[in-house]
Parts: sequence; C-alpha cells; structure tokens
Amino acid sequence: MTAVPLTDRILNMLLVKRDEVGPLLLLGANLFLATLALIVSQIVAETLFLSAYGGDVLVYVYMVNGVGAVAAGAAYGRAQGKVRAGMFEMIMVMIFIMLFVMIWVVIDSAPSWMLIVLMVFAEIFGTLIILQAWNTNGALLTTRSAKRLMPLISGFGTIAGILSGLLVGMLAGPLGTVNLIGIVVLALMLMTGLAYPLAKRLCVSMERIAPHKKKEREPKQFAAGAVAVLGNRHIQVILAMTAVATLTSMLVDYQFKVFSQAHFTVDGTLEKDRLSSFYGQLQVVVSVLALALQFGMASRVLDRFGIAMTLALLPAVILTGAFGIVLGIGSYFAAATLSRSGDKILKFSLYGSTNQMLFMALPDHLQKTARTLSSAIVRPATFILAGVLLIGVTQGAGMNDAAVGWLTGAMALIWIILSVTAERRYLMSLLNMLAHNRIKFHTDKIEITDSDAIKQVRSLFTSDDHDRIINGLKIARRVKGTNLMPDVMELTHHENARVRTAAADFLGEMGDASELGRLEELLKDSDPGVRAKAAQGYFLLSHPDNLDFVRPHLDSPDLPVRTVALSFFLASERNDERQLGDETLMRLATSDDPEERIAALDAVMNQKAQTCSTTVLAALEDPTPEVRCRASLAATVVNCPGVWGALLQRLKEDRLHPMELAALGTADAAVVPQLQELLNDASLPIQVRRQSAQILGRIGGDAALEVLLERLHKPLLTVPLDAARAASRIVRAQEKSLPRKQVAGALELLYDDAYQIITVLADFEESPLRDHVSVAALVMRRRLRRVMDTLFTVLGMTYPADVIDLAVACLQSNDKKQLGTAIEVVNQALEREDRGRVIPLIESESPATSLSAACKRIKVTRRDGEERIERWLRHADPWRSTAALWTTADAQLKQLREKVRIHLTSDHAVVRETAALAAWNIENPDDRRQLLEPLLNDPVTAIRELVTSLLNIPTDDHAKRPT
Repeated sequence: MTAVPLTDRILNMLLVKRDEVGPLLLLGANLFLATLALIVSQIVAETLFLSAYGGDVLVYVYMVNGVGAVAAGAAYGRAQGKVRAGMFEMIMVMIFIMLFVMIWVVIDSAPSWMLIVLMVFAEIFGTLIILQAWNTNGALLTTRSAKRLMPLISGFGTIAGILSGLLVGMLAGPLGTVNLIGIVVLALMLMTGLAYPLAKRLCVSMERIAPHKKKEREPKQFAAGAVAVLGNRHIQVILAMTAVATLTSMLVDYQFKVFSQAHFTVDGTLEKDRLSSFYGQLQVVVSVLALALQFGMASRVLDRFGIAMTLALLPAVILTGAFGIVLGIGSYFAAATLSRSGDKILKFSLYGSTNQMLFMALPDHLQKTARTLSSAIVRPATFILAGVLLIGVTQGAGMNDAAVGWLTGAMALIWIILSVTAERRYLMSLLNMLAHNRIKFHTDKIEITDSDAIKQVRSLFTSDDHDRIINGLKIARRVKGTNLMPDVMELTHHENARVRTAAADFLGEMGDASELGRLEELLKDSDPGVRAKAAQGYFLLSHPDNLDFVRPHLDSPDLPVRTVALSFFLASERNDERQLGDETLMRLATSDDPEERIAALDAVMNQKAQTCSTTVLAALEDPTPEVRCRASLAATVVNCPGVWGALLQRLKEDRLHPMELAALGTADAAVVPQLQELLNDASLPIQVRRQSAQILGRIGGDAALEVLLERLHKPLLTVPLDAARAASRIVRAQEKSLPRKQVAGALELLYDDAYQIITVLADFEESPLRDHVSVAALVMRRRLRRVMDTLFTVLGMTYPADVIDLAVACLQSNDKKQLGTAIEVVNQALEREDRGRVIPLIESESPATSLSAACKRIKVTRRDGEERIERWLRHADPWRSTAALWTTADAQLKQLREKVRIHLTSDHAVVRETAALAAWNIENPDDRRQLLEPLLNDPVTAIRELVTSLLNIPTDDHAKRPT
C-alpha cells in the first residue's frame, strides 16, 4: 500500500480536510491578531489602573464598563449589515487604531482619570473585536465543520495568548508598560490586511457584497431584530448563561486583582513593572496549557462527552476554587490565582469554542444578532450588576473575602445547571432548523395561511404530474382564508379520471350548495369512480338528514351511484331505512353479476355496517377470486375472525392477495404464534417471511413486538428491514421507546455488517482486481443502503423516532449546512456507544482516521481483493456469493473453479444461475457440458433456458427432457 504523506497524517490527526486548510488558517490568523491586541491592551490598562487606584474604585469601573459597552454594543448592532461585508470590519479596526494611537501619545502626561478611560476603552475594544472575529467564523462554517474546526481556530487565539504573555514579560521592563500599546497598534494594522480575503469568502454573491438599498435601512432594524430573537428559547438560555458566566468570571477577576495588588505592594508602593511581568508570565503558562488542551483534546472531549459536560467543566473548576477561598485553604493570593488560571485556560480554549457551537444551532439570520446581544449587550450589562453586587458584598460585609467566595460558588452552580439546559435547547434548535418549512400533514392541527405556501399549492394544480395534482388537492384541505373552489372546479374538467375523482371528493367534502350543479353534472361522467364520489358529495350537500332524496337512486342503473346510495341507508339510524338498505344489499349480494356482489361489499365497508356479517361470510366462499378478496377486506371492517385460518394458509402457500394481507393486519393476537412460525421458517420463500413481518407490525401489541425483536437478534443473512419496520410501527403506536438493551443485539449485527461492507469497498478500491469488481461493489453499496435503512429504523425504536426521522430525511440534502445540521442532530440524539459508530457511516466528509478507529472497534480485518472473493465463494449469504461469482467470471480467476462448481447446486436460484455463467467463463471447454447438463433439469425455467442457450442445444431436444 502507498504510504500516507506526513501532511495528510497531520490533517487526519487534527480532523481537518485538505480544502478546509485555507479557511482554517485565514480565520485562525484573524482571531490570533484580535486576541493578541485584546490581551496586551487589557494587561496595559489593568496595570496602569492598579498603579493609581485600588479595589474600592475597581467595582465602580466595572459598572462604567457595563454602561459603555452596552452603548457601544447597541451602536455596533445597528451599524453591522449597513456596510458591505469586509468593509465594515476594516472600518472598525481603523477606528480602533486611531484611538489607541491617541491614547498612546497622551497617556504619560494625562491626569489619573485617563487611566479609568483607558480601562473602560480596553474592555469595549475587547468585546467588539472578539465579537467581530466570531461573527466571521460563524458565517463561514457549517454546524459539523464548526465542531471540528472551532477548537482549532480557538487554538490560534491561545497561541496569541502565549505570544502576548512572552512579549509583555520581555518588553515591559525595557520599554515600559505604556509603550506596549505599540504591539496593539501593529496587530490591528495586520488585521486590516485580512479584511479583503475575508470579504471575498463572506460575500458569496453580489447581492451580499452590495450595500442595502436606502429604503431597507430602517433606524430600528437592530432593535426589531433583537426583540425577535429574544422570543427564541435557545437564545434565552444562551443569554442567561452569558450573564451568569460573566458575573462569575467578574467575581473571580475581582478577587485576583485585589489579592495580586496586595501581593505586589511593598511598603505601600505597587511595583507595577513586577506586576506586569507576573501578568505576562501567568499569561504564558495559562496559554501553553490552554493550547495543549485545544489542539490535543478539545475536539475529542467535545465529541466524547457532549456539549453539557464540556460547558460545565469551567464552572466546576471555579466552584472548586471558590471552596478553597471559603475554607481558607492556602493563601488568598494562591487560591485566587488558581481560580483565575482555570478560568482563563478553559474560557479561551475548550469552553470558548464549545460556547460558540451553541450559536451554530441558530438560523443564519439570527446568529449575528444573537452574538451581538450576548457579547455586546448582555455581557457588559452584567458588569453593572457585578459592580453593584461587589459594592454590596464587600463594603456591606466589611471586605469579607469569604462572602465573595460564597457568591462565586453559588453562581458557578447556576452556571452548571444552565450548561445542561443549553445542550437540550441546542438539539431542539437544530431540529427546528431542519423542520423549517416542513409541514407535517399527518396531523389535523396544521393550517396553511401563508400566501407563499398557498401559491405553491395552487402551482401543484397546473402540474403535468397527475400524482402531484392529487397531492395538491389533499394539501388544499388545510388552506384557510383563501377560496380555492374556482381552481378545484377547473380540475373537475381534467382529462385524467383520477384527478376528476379527487376534485369531486374535494367538492363534496369542502364545498356547499353552490357546488351541487357541477356535482350533478359529474354524475354523468364516463368514469365510475368519478360518478361515485360525485354521488357521495351530491347526497351530502343536498339533504344530509333526509334520505327520501336518495331513495330513488337505490334503483339507479349506474352501479357506483347505487352503491353510494346503499351506504347511506345501511348507516341510517331509522329502522325502516336500514331495513330497506338490508333488502337492497341482499339483492346485490346474491346477484349473478360479480360486479354487483363486489358493490354490495363496498357498501358494507363504506359505512362499516356491523349487521352485515352474514353477507360478508357468504362472500368468502364466492367462486370469483375478486369477490373473495373483497370479502376478506370487508371481514376486517365488520369483525369476522373466522376468516383468519384460511388467510394464514394462503399466506404460507405464497398466494396471498395484497388486500387479504391488509385484512390479516386487523386480526388479534391469537394469530401471532402462527405468524411467528412463518417468520422464522427459513424453508419458506422470502416473500412469505416478509409478509409475516408486515402483518405482525399491523397487528401490534406486546406479543407481536416480542416476536419481531427476537427475529432481529437472529443473524439470518442480515437483520431484515421488514421485521425492523414492523417492530418500529408497533413501538411508535405505543408511543414509548424501548430500552436499548432490547435492540442491542440487532444494533451490533447491523454495525458489524455495515463496517464489513465499508471495509470490503475499501479493499476493492486498492485491489489489483478493481477493474473487475464493479458488480460486486454495486451489490455491496446496495446492501449498505439497506443496512443503513434498517439501522436507522432500529435506532428509532430506542431514541426519539421523530428526531431520527427528521435527521435521516435531511441526510440526502444537497445543501451543505442542512446536511451538517442533520448529522449534528444524529450526533446529539444518540448515546456515545451508538454515536461513535453511526457518525462515521453517515458523514461523507469524515476523515479516514475516524473510520479506521470505528472499524477497529468492530474488529474488521482488511483483506486482499482476491482473498476476499475466495472467502465470499464459501459464504452462505447469497448476496456475497452472487457478487463473488460475477467477479470470478469477469476477472477469469480460474484457480477458484472448484468453489464455483459448489454453487451449481445451491438452494438459491439466482446463485445457481450466476454460477452457471461463471463456470461457462472459467472452465475448460471439455468440462463445460458435463458440469452444466444437470441444470437442464433445473426446476427454474430461466436457468434451463440459460443452460440450453450456453450449450447450444436445439429447442426441440430440450423440450423432450423431463422437467
């Protein structure tokens, strides 16, 4: 095998695809520069502030920070979107450059209050510059790619943290703290250079590049958007968590700054250069640990433990530090440093990237507004609350450090609770994204009032596809507020009888007396189905409570109209009318015309007439097969259990009519043991076993479910899709998911089969026989699709079925973001033991290492193509045997002759036929006739004809052979 290049191995290790390298580096560089500027500016601002003020002023600065940042965030929210993508980011960076240069020039000679201004400005700058970077990330990534790449992108920010710490630690002494502002200016200047390539990727169409028209620039655009998103439950949880997380971090930050100021104060004087160096060194240590976590474990921790546990890790660490302060373990400075370090390590690595994942579960048009609300409104507003709390706790409690520790611990507990809630809301938001614009027509609660949706319904009426028109008529019943009767009236003139029948049914169900004229005309239609529906609607709309109007139609020469009229009389509550209906029914049921006898049974079924069981039972012995079949179906309506024995015998003989199959589906649990025998009898045709599974699913109940689950755990070829669907039908009807242990065996069989097939396909790609295994590969791909259908059906029994169904329905989407969202929904819905095996099967962009790891768990072994073909020729599975025989013949693998000969006597007809073709291709001419002549007496006509053709035997000679 060809050695994998080092670059590919590194990318696989990082879970990155080749075409993602460019966006990853670009977004990472943008975040790197933003973080570098943020950290250095905050270190400078905090150091200069603490050289002039103490903790008593710091709490008020927190409040001023909040007011200033909220105002700046609101202005930022209104401004974004009004300037073309890329230009807005560049303008913001240039404004920050000018402001920092101005501060740099005047700060040495400025009064002390300018240090407070710098402190506030650094906080506002940090909020907006990071918000801007994450908005760009969210716009360019899908849900699934974000889960892999966001931790890596955050790693660039962590590297910036290391570099900023080193720069500050090395340069604070020689240059002075004030001159470190130059690093901030340089980083921002480099960011302006990234604006253009970012804009090219953001503006994927000219519509997005162009500025909005003037009329769209409403003054309250951001405010209106903010009000709209606040109604979203997922966003409410995100904002609540932002507030609690910010408040908790502020409490940790306050303790750290107060204790570090006291620690570095000697003889009443703060050694600010030593403090700056300490901040820089601590930043390096924190960033190195964060980087190791970010690149080494972040993506895998998130995938293994999920969003809730990953988010809860940070508040758990802070909770531990708070207990240390409350209990007085070690010095206050050491405890505060430990809490602050844990906060920084996780916040800017594992927690930060995971928190950004929450926004990816929102539609694109809500993401930016939600991020702005979170980072530029809620977060700084929490600064004000933090200041008020600190004033109350510290000054009201006489600077009691334990009181702040208790408050920090309480907030950390709330943070953990919100983290768990956020994961649930994340999944629900993903489901809402997938379900957007998808209407569930199985519920009567749906009403269509949207003008665009109604327009699409109307467009169905003009389709060339008759089925689309009929579906449109079904959907039209849900339309409210718009009169579709003129459109439906046009369809009653349609050339297709099925369309006219559906239109007549719509008029009768949804119309009023004004439609009677057209329904009366349809009574003369050339199609009996149209006449029947027209009669039903005509009778209902004319005199629904008076059957005197219907009575003359009991003798109508038009049989469909007479059948509908009879149905009304059979369902009547008046004895005289029902007696007249019974007499008419008897005349039809004993008629010499089979069509009239079928009409009698149709009338019984239309109104579920329970008093007509004698008529139905007599029809079960009718000499006409169509009448017997209709009687079987009618028996289910009027509850005639005496028919089940006869129908089960027909099922065993593989001559059950589809309508009779539907009838058996209404039987009770008494027939389950007989169906169990048919389901597990391998000697019966596969069609009989499939129908047995379908019937059990229709019968339902615990007994039928137990039989089906037992069948799913038997490795007969593979887990049968029909049995899985039948069991799923029962589980869904009971509206109660099964414990995973009840389907664990079936899942293991399916996982093993799926990965075996994937490994086989991989072997074929690398095999010297790859030019000859196209048939085998096609067979296995079809087999894989069937296995995956069965797998999701089984998963839907133990996990929320509606979630699985919705995700699976979207897995075939061509939209990259929708596909990523669907995969993420499956990822969130499943437990870890299933998630690790399912995701590599459905994620086409999954790196090779992920698939290899999963294959190792299944213990699948790789084999050479020829060796695998040889093994398949010994396999009992007809799928694999057939594929192997085709490949053996195509590749002229003459060394496998003996194994091909064995299949000439296979119990499976398709295998025997394929073996005959293979033998003809690889056997010596002298041996062909001797090997194939026995098949001239094969019970299957197609095989006899094939061998006759191969041996070039005249048709007359073959006709003389016994069969």
